[in-house]
Amino acid sequence: MLFCICSLRWDTAGQERFRNITSSYYRGAHAIIVVFDVTSEDSFRNVRFWLQESARYASDDARIVLCANKTDMASQRAVDSDAVTKLAEDLQLPVFEVSAKGAVHIEDVFSTAALQYLNEKYVSCPSNDLILRH
Repeated sequence: MLFCICSLRWDTAGQERFRNITSSYYRGAHAIIVVFDVTSEDSFRNVRFWLQESARYASDDARIVLCANKTDMASQRAVDSDAVTKLAEDLQLPVFEVSAKGAVHIEDVFSTAALQYLNEKYVSCPSNDLILRH
């Protein structure tokens, strides 16, 4: 079975001026990627806020992936890997440490988000076909 996945991405960079419209972005989303900046403790602290927003506005079956960005800036890192891992474990969410600048692990983030949704909706059967879950 062949799947075509269409993705639309909205990036508000967590800016206050976009908060009044972000609720509409969650509606109908099948996957949500919450990105934070590892060089900013404030960005890391805001992760729970964005997760609350997604829980408030997104559908119950939306899959969430955490994304720790700017790992290429190791000398300026303010949030250590242990804190990132602990947060992901506490929230039971997959997490990726990425560098958007260097395109490190970016594809993994989007693939994981898409596959989590597909695995929720479809199940493999012995013939290696996929059938829709009800």
